[in-house]
Amino acid sequence: MDLNFFKNIRILDGGTGQELLSRGLETNGTLWSANALLQDKYHDLLLNTHLDFIKAGAEVIVTATFATRRKRLEDNQIENKFEYLNKKAGEIAIKVKKKFPNTLIAGSLPPQNLTYEADSRNEEEIINNFKEQGFDVFSQVCDVTNKEQVYNNANIIKEKFGGIDILINNAGTVYTGYMLDRSDEELENLINVNFTSMIYTIRAFMPAMLEKNFGHIINISSASSMTGAPKLAVYAATKWAVAGLTESLRLEVQKMGKSGVKFSSIHPNFLKKGLFEGTKLNLLGQLLAPGVKSHDAVAKVIVNRAIKLGFHSPKVPWIMNQVVLLRALLPSSLLIKFSSLYGLYDMMDDYKGYNDGR
Repeated sequence: MDLNFFKNIRILDGGTGQELLSRGLETNGTLWSANALLQDKYHDLLLNTHLDFIKAGAEVIVTATFATRRKRLEDNQIENKFEYLNKKAGEIAIKVKKKFPNTLIAGSLPPQNLTYEADSRNEEEIINNFKEQGFDVFSQVCDVTNKEQVYNNANIIKEKFGGIDILINNAGTVYTGYMLDRSDEELENLINVNFTSMIYTIRAFMPAMLEKNFGHIINISSASSMTGAPKLAVYAATKWAVAGLTESLRLEVQKMGKSGVKFSSIHPNFLKKGLFEGTKLNLLGQLLAPGVKSHDAVAKVIVNRAIKLGFHSPKVPWIMNQVVLLRALLPSSLLIKFSSLYGLYDMMDDYKGYNDGR
């Protein structure tokens, strides 16, 4: 397929399960749209639904395979239908494509365990579940602050796959409190995990991308890269560094004539649970800079705005862009007063996150 296809916004047929229900599909258990595959009488209903989506302007057919993974089929006592259901979904999609040859077909791949629930499986279980469904999964454990481990893993991956297409630098940690109250060792670990590790991984994986002139490196920065904050001095410094590294490397590859290698930095505000639990601005601050509800919100921005649309430095949520605007418009003296007004000075006072460098 032409990899440039998704450089423009494309319309997919979607919400198929709800549309089938509105057209008379009767569901059993938790199979959703898979009921249309399970019962012969609904095959034409599914076919016509796909066709109507395409006639309405959709350019990509999404197969009705959201509920056909083994876990869901086991729960509904029809695990033996795994191959049949997935094959039938493909056959129906191909019939649609024959009528509209310019459309593409995409498989619907949901979470491999339960939908809308935390995945508590261990690494081995997850890998085995993917392999059972025909996916080739390769997993390597690596301390990203250990450059020998990083380079060794990169060599293993290059030998096995020829390199990677997307690198997401997501390792991060935090130590809060006044800088002088933290030890040198803690602050060095903070810098190594949040910033130095990215230098190692990029140096390890970027050469193979340059050879192909294709790839995307995504570095997770933070809202702290847009404004400093008390009790987060060194953490904020690492996130500013990530933003600067990403922007500079983007310009470097363009100067090298390798514009097929993309760089994005992601700038999420603080997650309400986990690493930054308890971080809180006042009411005005929450309106101007709301926290991020879940990791899924960040993941969607990575896929939809960075990878698909090529955004250089998307903010999460998008309203965080106004912080950049305020920094540009307000003089420093007013910016400091404004920061105090929305609770920036006190936001770490009730911090309940890890704070141990994990």
